[in-house]
Amino acid sequence: MKYFYTALLVLLVILSVYLILIDNYFASLSLFILGILYVLMGRQENAKFYFYIGLLILIITFIGEFASGYINQETIEILQKTVETLQSNK
Repeated sequence: MKYFYTALLVLLVILSVYLILIDNYFASLSLFILGILYVLMGRQENAKFYFYIGLLILIITFIGEFASGYINQETIEILQKTVETLQSNK
């Protein structure tokens, strides 16, 4: 089972790096899943290093997604105001 987790984690790291390089939106999801697997692996084997690394990955990806969503929401609001201003000037 240890080799299965290791192979899965290596595969997810490679997939995550590839998705980051091609600028895909699923990169953060794959990193989040990677963090979850690290937390589960650290909990099952009582390996605190894996648990804390997984927790760190989870926190960083969650905050990153929250911040990018907030920025996108503000950008949409600015765009809507601009469109309304342009339409009212016609």
